[in-house]
Amino acid sequence: MIVASWNCRGAGNRCFPYTVKDIVYKLQIDVLCLMETRISGTRAEGVIRKLGFSNWIRLEASGFAGGIWVLWNEDSMHVNYICSSTQFVHCKIVDVKHNNSFFATFVYGETSPQKRIPLWLSLKAIAEATEEAWLVIGDFNTFLDTTDKMGGSPANHGAMKNFADCIREAELFALPIEGEKFTWEKKGVKERLDWTFGNLKWETEHPQSKASHNLKYKSDHRIIVVNDGQRTPQGEYARRLFRYQLAWALEESFKEVVCSSWDNVEWCEGARKFEKATLSWNDTVVGNTMKKKKQVIRRLEGIDRARQNSVTNGLFKLEQKLWKEHSKLVAQEELIWFQKSRCKWLQWGDRNTKFFHASTTIQQRRQRIEALQGDYGNWISDKKKLKEMAGEFFATLYSKDHTVTGRFDWPTAFPQIAPTDWESIHQTVTEVEIKNTAFLMGTFKAPGPDGLQAHFFHTQW
Repeated sequence: MIVASWNCRGAGNRCFPYTVKDIVYKLQIDVLCLMETRISGTRAEGVIRKLGFSNWIRLEASGFAGGIWVLWNEDSMHVNYICSSTQFVHCKIVDVKHNNSFFATFVYGETSPQKRIPLWLSLKAIAEATEEAWLVIGDFNTFLDTTDKMGGSPANHGAMKNFADCIREAELFALPIEGEKFTWEKKGVKERLDWTFGNLKWETEHPQSKASHNLKYKSDHRIIVVNDGQRTPQGEYARRLFRYQLAWALEESFKEVVCSSWDNVEWCEGARKFEKATLSWNDTVVGNTMKKKKQVIRRLEGIDRARQNSVTNGLFKLEQKLWKEHSKLVAQEELIWFQKSRCKWLQWGDRNTKFFHASTTIQQRRQRIEALQGDYGNWISDKKKLKEMAGEFFATLYSKDHTVTGRFDWPTAFPQIAPTDWESIHQTVTEVEIKNTAFLMGTFKAPGPDGLQAHFFHTQW
């Protein structure tokens, strides 16, 4: 599903309907929001009917300023109007093809910081009332940071603070962008005025979503296109590196896997055996914790129904065993997401699986490289070319630079090492010293080349 927003700076031009049709066809847009249409009444109605959409919501322009149109085709999308003001339209969108829904707020902020205050209050109120996935997109007419403006007069820090406070209090996350950062340009001044945000639910349900900043098409604003990821073709994935899972330590049979892997072999050979053995063991013993948890709950429900008719000691013991298994699965599930989220400030054991899952989703998406800028300023998104660019960059980085010439003047005499220091350096490192050093490492710090975190040594040594 693709949702787009565009400050078109007027929809009264005779060629405007043809331009919109070309944009919709090229970008495969499902729901389109046009802002600052500058026309209203019967004239606006006549233009809308030429755009090729079956349904729409129209907020009238005030004179020759403002105006918000939300357009869609009923056969593929259902859009239900909820509320609006002169600065936004809030609605619920149902994707008929993929059978999912979310809330969307299309924003057209006032140019005056003072007049935008009601918009910030409305967004915070909507956030409090919204538990489902929520997308916020549009022209906010302000920016979050001084780096979002290039050229022209200095940025209004008060306006930026009000915007940032609203986004923080509404618990919104900016979607990753593809293309040019700045969305507005005029007379050498560039600013990022158009934004896309999603709440926590949106982040977890649409982890592949991103915002593309497309051409301006005769406006001074770029078209903002949000793709929820369902139309993105799956790329080629490299072989995943082996990583030790904290949840493995909760299984009683895990120690047997560890002992058998390093039985009378050197460390490196044992590490290779351990990787192979644990991957196979994980599939058969640990498996999908979420799926296993649901199966245990279903069995407990069956036992509960059976015990209502007859009380037997065997059913009671089985129930106790299953609840113990359920507690272990809950702990494993939380550990898995805690480890993936790499959250430093929240302690494991706080039962924040939902938070850890969202943190992991956001982190993985931010680490994904969607496009790179070429030598001539052009953006490249083809996966094969991206691999070539990355290889060439590091090959150049770590190659000899023939432009650097000259000799280094080394000192004729280096300081001498004292005999006692020399003797201390050549002492054999003991197993106790190695163990003490390993136990001083942070439990959940990043793993080494073997994929083992310090937690493995702390629990298995």
